[in-house]
Amino acid sequence: MNNKEFGKQFEKRTKDFAIDIIKLSGILPQTAEGKVIKNQITKSALVLEPIIEKQTDQEVKLILGIK
Repeated sequence: MNNKEFGKQFEKRTKDFAIDIIKLSGILPQTAEGKVIKNQITKSALVLEPIIEKQTDQEVKLILGIK
């Protein structure tokens, strides 16, 4: 797999992950605790993609420990 293919696959996986987390947050209870958890996991899932987009494929592989 070359860097371009890796980058596209990784981008799709991170986007799918963020979508799954948003769906999960929609089924959490509407309690104070549920709202805090919903807020935190949604922020965590959504912050990953912009960070990755700023990195080159080689830098992402280095960060993730992939050769």
